[in-house]
Parts: sequence; C-alpha cells; structure tokens
Amino acid sequence: MNGNTVFISYFFESLSGFSSAIHCNYIGRIELNDINPTIETIRLKFSNIDDFKFLNSNSGSTTGYSAHKLYALVQLIQYTDVDDLADVKPVPALWKTYELTHQIIGYPTGNTRLISPADMVGVVFEIPLLDYYNTGSTEFSAYNLDYLSYPIPTETDKLCFGDETYFFGTVESEVEADVFTTDLSINLALGEFNSTTNPTWDGVSSVAISEVGIYDENKNLVAIGKLNNPIIKDSSITRTISFAIDF
Repeated sequence: MNGNTVFISYFFESLSGFSSAIHCNYIGRIELNDINPTIETIRLKFSNIDDFKFLNSNSGSTTGYSAHKLYALVQLIQYTDVDDLADVKPVPALWKTYELTHQIIGYPTGNTRLISPADMVGVVFEIPLLDYYNTGSTEFSAYNLDYLSYPIPTETDKLCFGDETYFFGTVESEVEADVFTTDLSINLALGEFNSTTNPTWDGVSSVAISEVGIYDENKNLVAIGKLNNPIIKDSSITRTISFAIDF
C-alpha cells in the first residue's frame, strides 16, 4: 500500500510563569490516501466540554490549570509498500506545531486572555497542510521533545511518557505477610505440675494453669504464653499444651 497518514494531537501553553502542560496522550490518525496531501486541510473539533473540566479561565483561581495558547501537534507520514497500516507510526523527531489560538471565536488578535472550556468546543479548527511542506513557512515549527526527559533504551528502570497510570478514586488494599510459627508441645504427666507456690493455694484443690513460660538453656525466661482460660491440673489428669511462637 502507498499513501499518506496524518498523526495529530494538541497541547496548551501558559504564559503565567508556570510550566506548560505536556501534549495530550491521545494521538489521532487520519488516512489521506492522496497523491498530493499538501492540498488537504485537516479539521479538528472537540465536542465534549467535560473533557476540559479542569481548564480554568479564572485568573484569580489556583485550582485546575490555565492556558493562554493552544497548539496542534501534526506529523505527516508518506509511506510506500506497506502491508499493514499499523506499521505506519509517527517519528518522535518529526512532530511540528501549529498554533490554533487565533481561530478561537472571539479571541482578540494578540490577546493573551485565558482559554476557557467553552472556547475549545465552540469552533472547528483548521490546519492546512500546504504550509507543512513549505520550508519557509512560519506557521509550522519543529516540536522539541527533550523537555519530556525520555529515558534512553538502556534506562529500563525509568518510566516513559504514558507508562504511568493515574487513578482518581478510593483504593482499598490488603496487605499480606508470611508468618513463621514454631510450635512446642508441652506434656504434663499425671505426677507433674499438680502443686503451686501460690500462697493462696489450700494444698488440696486442683491447681489452675493460666500461663506458660519458656526458658533457654541458661534458665533465662525468653517467652511467656497466656492461656485464654485457665486449665485444671491434678494427679488424675494428663495435659498437653501447645505453645506457638510467631516470627
């Protein structure tokens, strides 16, 4: 296949001293299929005002973002012997800018007032391709992508433009962790642990075990486990207590 493809996007520019926004990440494409694409005029229209709900035209406000100028990003690719149009892609170094600010209805020539969302949907913007190929034209200018600081191919630990994802909403997350447990079985034979040094013991009643201590080889207390409910122990009862230590 032979033909011509136009890739198009847009970006805003601020004159208020703040950093200008990066270009829109949505890049449209138009298949011209014309032998002489320079006679074509590309028309760009925004139909949904809610797409610009954060565009603020109030100079005294600090919310949202403000813009004084609007530019189209244009790239025309002429291709030959292509089997699949998906193989036709824009080249980063060949983007050109075309100012659309003066086409906004009611926007005074030379004025620098802020652009409103209504300005964006109130007009069909036109981009003539004749000046695109005119090397002496001042309408189209080269678009320098260096300000985006794209990582080079070897910088695989850095994000490219569009790799990040923004989610505006409530996020619920669950944190899981591996817990390692050591289980110790403590056997209480018939003739063991049937008495206590507790001064309140009458010497006759069965004792109640409420906690277990673990000692090291030097008889240093290293852990204490408390039972949910005391258990009764006397010479007629054999008990086994499972002592678990979590790490």
